Amino acid sequence: MMVFKYKGHTDVGHIEFIERTFDETFGPDQNHLHLFVDSEDQTGYDAEFRKRTSAWSSRVEPRTDTYCVFVKSRLVAIGVAITVLAVGGRVSVVSNRNVFRSRLEASVRQSLARAKTSNP
Repeated sequence: MMVFKYKGHTDVGHIEFIERTFDETFGPDQNHLHLFVDSEDQTGYDAEFRKRTSAWSSRVEPRTDTYCVFVKSRLVAIGVAITVLAVGGRVSVVSNRNVFRSRLEASVRQSLARAKTSNP
């Protein structure tokens, strides 16, 4: 499980950090991942950030059980919508903090249950 919190204006350096952190944490083979992106405090993004984020999301989305993005800004929501269309998968976008939190909590429970059955 990984939770990202975006703040301010994001540029290509942000996605480079995300790619590196994800790859170091999960490697190439781990599946059943839960990714959450809290972009409530994101004010905007560079075109290259959106482009690279779309490519990265397309690569990792098939490995996820949950991929949820919380948005508040209309500008950010437009960029997320473009990414979701490009990915064409199960990325969900929510604009309600309680819905986001509820999905995060459900994913934590699911991950803990999976860990218990994997390591009796």
